[in-house]
Amino acid sequence: MRSYGVSRIIDLRWTWEALKYPSPLAADDRYRLVPACFDPTGDEDIPSDSYRLMVDASKDRLAAALITIAEAPPGAVVLHCHAGRDRTGLVVALALRIAGASVDTIAADYALSKGSTPVTMVNTLNHLETGYGGVANYLIDSGVTPAQLAAVQARLT
Repeated sequence: MRSYGVSRIIDLRWTWEALKYPSPLAADDRYRLVPACFDPTGDEDIPSDSYRLMVDASKDRLAAALITIAEAPPGAVVLHCHAGRDRTGLVVALALRIAGASVDTIAADYALSKGSTPVTMVNTLNHLETGYGGVANYLIDSGVTPAQLAAVQARLT
């Protein structure tokens, strides 16, 4: 990972998941456990048409994930959860939107993950737009500073 320039590894799983299934990188100084979403039991019922419940119930956790990206040292950032679709897909979508990617581009990228359809991410990003005034407003209202948003944008562009 060091030879690829990875400066931060962000694990979006819950603490109980990380304890039950420890990361081989947990002892690495680049590793951060930043639980991203709302149900610590892992029993959340995620609607198949959007992540609106995750967005609405996990503002502080999703903000923490974006702040961790913003504050990472120079270099690549690796994000992961258990399957790499729901939590990771949502955090990546937020970061990509801050970087200026279009909804269609984000949804197409998300749909590359097994079991994913673009409509799920389109509906989620539309929910953020109509319910919060967009991703940037959502994140600022959740505790991310404009400087941290600029850092995420700079890292991705």
